[in-house]
Amino acid sequence: MSGRWKLRCSSLTVFAILTITGGCIDPGGAGGADDRGPPATAEALQDGVVTSTMFRSSRVYPDRTLLPSTSVEIFATTPGGAVHLVAPVYPGYALLFWHVPRELTTSSVVDFTVPGAASFYATAWYQQIVPCPTPSCPPPVPGVTTVAFSDRDEVIADTPIAAVSVPGAWAGAPSTVVSTTGTTPVAITALPLLAGSGEFVSWLSLDGGAASGRTLTEPALASDVALALFATPSPDPCADLRFYRDNIYGDDFPTLDEYRRAIVAANRELHACETAHGEALD
Repeated sequence: MSGRWKLRCSSLTVFAILTITGGCIDPGGAGGADDRGPPATAEALQDGVVTSTMFRSSRVYPDRTLLPSTSVEIFATTPGGAVHLVAPVYPGYALLFWHVPRELTTSSVVDFTVPGAASFYATAWYQQIVPCPTPSCPPPVPGVTTVAFSDRDEVIADTPIAAVSVPGAWAGAPSTVVSTTGTTPVAITALPLLAGSGEFVSWLSLDGGAASGRTLTEPALASDVALALFATPSPDPCADLRFYRDNIYGDDFPTLDEYRRAIVAANRELHACETAHGEALD
């Protein structure tokens, strides 16, 4: 584990720059782990408590490379427990935002509750500081670049935009850029869901846009980057259908054909639910 993220464990709580409450659980090592491939199942602890694996890292936006001399750190956390994180300071890089479960924030400090998922990400995203080539930086070009962001901790190539209030300010899908060169504010409405990435959760403006539900309003001549977060609903409305499908057994049916028809019907119902909520088909 890096020196920036030291932990000491008391009988009930882990304390440090990273604090986890709700159980004293030793962090696991990151060696050999695939940071983009969370485990498919949760690990069971004593007394039947289930752990949720946290992948904590510091990355460069938007290409997702790890910051120099850092690594992915893996912690076993308890669903329902509290997590407190403070973004480290790295010379030559500026913090843009944190991504934690179902939340994007520009604050350097985040507090959240461990979700019930088998695994989740807690990523501090940074941008390299590049000095202006002249004594004064050129003025920014008016416009808003929108970015669809997944709770799987990655940028989505698709546009998050459903509609824009000012005619001609947006070229339509698949464009992610909205012009603000007019004289009136521009309202950008996000899609309700993105197939395979879940439902819209929230906007994060990096330069002062005002968000209300699916609508982000930018002033005239604004120059901004706005991220739209998409995630599987919590609680997952398809969880019961998935459990039912996964617990259909051939021994429960008199014939193989009836068993196969039951599987097909269960998959059809599950996939319809997943499609309705933007979830990846299971």
